[in-house]
Amino acid sequence: TLRDEQNELKKKGHPWLRAKGFKHAAVVTDFWSFPGEETCKATDFSLLIHDQIVQKGNIQQMLFSFEQMVEEVGEAFGLGEGDLLFTGTPEGVGPIQSGDQLSLFWGTERKGHFSVRM
Repeated sequence: TLRDEQNELKKKGHPWLRAKGFKHAAVVTDFWSFPGEETCKATDFSLLIHDQIVQKGNIQQMLFSFEQMVEEVGEAFGLGEGDLLFTGTPEGVGPIQSGDQLSLFWGTERKGHFSVRM
């Protein structure tokens, strides 16, 4: 999120789209096979910046199940092959800086690594 942009949009009563959906806003890892909802419930995920955990979560913390989200989004907007659903993020959101090293872990397995360049 571009916080400065978001604050200006809020002041004007405008939608936050430009603060959320900008070029290179959504970094994604390589895809892997869905292990099933029960495995997801049993596995925590975490985000590390420079090897320090800044976010940790589990799908059990989500307000709605996978099934509920897919049904709602499908009905309201339609879904097609390759569509991605972004569901929010656990506590620990904060700024990043150029040079930061981010790593995504699924359990103990590192699923992604990204070097921030701004």
